[in-house]
Amino acid sequence: MIKKQRLGNRLLPGLFSLRQRSESHTFSGMTTRARTLPHYTYDDYVQWEGRWEVIDGIPFAMSPSPSPRHQFLANEIGFFLKSQLLLEDCKCRVYQPIDLKIREDVILQPDLLIVCEEIRTPYLDHPPIFVAEILSPSTKLTDQNTKFDLYEEFGIHYYLMVDPESNQLQLFHLDDSKTYRLLSDMEIQLEDHCSISLKTLPALLFNT
Repeated sequence: MIKKQRLGNRLLPGLFSLRQRSESHTFSGMTTRARTLPHYTYDDYVQWEGRWEVIDGIPFAMSPSPSPRHQFLANEIGFFLKSQLLLEDCKCRVYQPIDLKIREDVILQPDLLIVCEEIRTPYLDHPPIFVAEILSPSTKLTDQNTKFDLYEEFGIHYYLMVDPESNQLQLFHLDDSKTYRLLSDMEIQLEDHCSISLKTLPALLFNT
């Protein structure tokens, strides 16, 4: 068994908190030669302790822990989705964060996923039908931009963004041109015989 590496206080040179931006650095007395950041892959990732995501080979610490508000919303959405799937007799399953390996150097942990096929590996390496991210001040830009693009390119059919600050949901659907479009009807087609509606979800989340 490989012992997981401890990463000190969870940040090492080349590792970033989700609150930090990757920026170039210059040092007095040094040439302008660019610094080379470490490039990590899934094989490195599985040896680390704590929660991380890897984007283009750069690790991002998933710290601090999610807020109580975030966890409340995640639990409520998860319960809602599971209830809808049971009502519609769908075979799909709802997962809270699992490793989504988009590439060897891109590993994400969406807040919620719906997967309609059996997962036979310790990670998911094919597109789930649905992912959801609950926005926070430290992750909002990443969720709205970097992850938006990654989920779109990976071919995830539905991407739900939940904004606790504005009490709004945005559901995006991958259209025939493989581009995300905002859905107004909040309907998700999971399988040929299975669809669920998120129309009542905002009232459940934000009116309690």
